Amino acid sequence: GTKKTLTLVGTLAAASSDLRVLSKWLGNEIGGTSGLKDLRLSGALESSGVDFKLSKVQLELDGMAANGHLALDLSKKVPRVEAKLSTDLLNLDPYLAKPGAAAPIAGEWKTSPVDTSGLKGVDGSFSLSAFLVKWNGAEWGPVDLTASIKDNVLVAGFQNGTLYGGKGTAEVTLNGSTEVPSLQVDFDGHDLVGQEFFAGVLGVKWLAGVTALKTSLSASGHNQQEMMSSLKGSFTIAVRDGKFIGLDIMDRLSRLGSAVVSGWSDDPGVLTTFSSASASFQVSDGVATSTDVNLQAPLATVGGSGNVDMLRRALDFKFEPKLVTGDGETQDLPVKVAVKGPWDSPKISPDVALEDLGLPNVTSKDVKKIEKKGKKLLKKLFGN
Repeated sequence: GTKKTLTLVGTLAAASSDLRVLSKWLGNEIGGTSGLKDLRLSGALESSGVDFKLSKVQLELDGMAANGHLALDLSKKVPRVEAKLSTDLLNLDPYLAKPGAAAPIAGEWKTSPVDTSGLKGVDGSFSLSAFLVKWNGAEWGPVDLTASIKDNVLVAGFQNGTLYGGKGTAEVTLNGSTEVPSLQVDFDGHDLVGQEFFAGVLGVKWLAGVTALKTSLSASGHNQQEMMSSLKGSFTIAVRDGKFIGLDIMDRLSRLGSAVVSGWSDDPGVLTTFSSASASFQVSDGVATSTDVNLQAPLATVGGSGNVDMLRRALDFKFEPKLVTGDGETQDLPVKVAVKGPWDSPKISPDVALEDLGLPNVTSKDVKKIEKKGKKLLKKLFGN
């Protein structure tokens, strides 16, 4: 006889305290441990055999609510899910680790394994329109998110989404199909509120301004440390109408002749404003190197070069400040400036080597005299 396919039409209502437990009971195990709790689902069901379609969906999961439509195909070994949903609130905290989350030793990246188990056991494509997205204390939206999972590879992103007060486009690829997980991140953002963006993503609280950032970075490794040490690619950053919070750059420059000074103050009222700052970086083995750092401020211009050690979260830069003396003219300071140390609290010091002066019999006393001349010049120009 002819094999018949069971067809169902009706209304579906279902609930589960743990979606992973339910999926395992149905014979398909979903990896991971966080999230996917407190499921409530209802909608109009149409099915043909093991192919299910659900329209007019009302979905609750992990305290969030969404509506739209779903499709599930169980005809293959790996089930395929398709979803198109909209929600007022998407909270990513149950599903994504915090960026830069501290390891047991402060200032280091985690050594716990990167968990890609959530990519196993399901293929699918997803689109989600969210009015508000929350992650790691940050909020952005509205944004239209898309994602696909196939063969343990996740590709997710958004186009022209609203985040950190600006707009951005991003695509993230997480490959869990190989023995060593790999990650590719492409991001292009502009008009971002820098203080919120840098604090939320990097834990850097001393930089503010209208920010543009473009990145193309990749990494591989079993944990955060391995990924940061293998990081490669490039990024560019530009900040306008900015502030260094906790840093009075003219005060620091006037004190460079005496000793190494702490880079940043704990007083948020201490700051330096600047009109623009920019730099481009090439990244290899977790070290980002720039040769074109440029800063324009009302009283000074600064050019420089150096590197950011992403694994150790450390800066190592040398700058050549020039004072703006009027009519657009500039005057070199007698010493270069070194900025070095942890990126959340670097130190500033004069960078003078005797051989740099080009004189055969120069002593350390001569260097101090030159530094004093620089201090006198600052006092003459700014009266402090």
